[in-house]
Amino acid sequence: MVRDLDPEIVAAIDGRAKLMKLSRQQYLHDHLRRAFGPSDMNVTATIAARLRQVFQSLSKCSSSVSRVAMELGMPDATLLEANLSGEQPLAFTTARRLCDLLGVHPEWLLEGKWSPFYQMPRFRNADDCLKMLARKELRSIGGAAFTSWYFLLSDEPDGRAAVYGYASDTPWRLELLLREIPITDNVGAGGSQQLFDFGLLCASLEPRFEYPRLIKTGFDSWGRVLNRNRFYEVVGGQEHPGLSMREEQGHVPWAEDLADMQYKSRAYSESFLRGRDTFRLIANEKGIQTNSELAEHIKKTVNRNAC
Repeated sequence: MVRDLDPEIVAAIDGRAKLMKLSRQQYLHDHLRRAFGPSDMNVTATIAARLRQVFQSLSKCSSSVSRVAMELGMPDATLLEANLSGEQPLAFTTARRLCDLLGVHPEWLLEGKWSPFYQMPRFRNADDCLKMLARKELRSIGGAAFTSWYFLLSDEPDGRAAVYGYASDTPWRLELLLREIPITDNVGAGGSQQLFDFGLLCASLEPRFEYPRLIKTGFDSWGRVLNRNRFYEVVGGQEHPGLSMREEQGHVPWAEDLADMQYKSRAYSESFLRGRDTFRLIANEKGIQTNSELAEHIKKTVNRNAC
């Protein structure tokens, strides 16, 4: 049962079993029973059903079983199709590689915990993200440079934002960089500063602010506005983030306009204008009233963070 596991995982299993004064077999039996239900339930069939759910989502992202099998280095899709049908149990090593490749939460696939595509955000706040950009250290989980970022905004009275990064080395995975950024005036001092830092991050990626972008060659940023329920389905991992990104709705440049000191056009959500006003209020307190002054402030911030 454990032949496909790495030695360190086997050691961890044996350590838990010893702590609970159980044999390895009894520990695994009890653990799987808690994860999959009564003993008359088929573990292989349960995992196969979850795996099929993942591929149903990915089929809308221009994916296929044969393409994924190719990425996994399989000679053909026969074994993966057998995993999907439940005819063949999914090896632990294959499960781990699938989760890494597709952005699936491993504990959901194997135990039913969390949500299919749940991720912890890479950064606690926009300032941490900006520091990594300034140091040229921000790369995907696979080690490649991000080729695009997706800015999501919830259309609700107290709006929230999230940012996903995409890299070509993981074609079916988008990495959650930031989550729960407030885009509203209904925040305290800490929330206002977080909003201002987020605006600086957005402006640092845009050429309109008279400062060379921190991400240059072949990089694009995309904006999307989702209703509240859809937004939280994506950031909560119930929906694959690639679905909303690939919809034919065009780019909504709300993130760039949030930090534009001259922007006067329409609101993008119920709270966008209030969030923009909060950004400008803090900017004015720092002596920033034009895009040129904002660019100069970003330059100083980036240079300080690059040290």
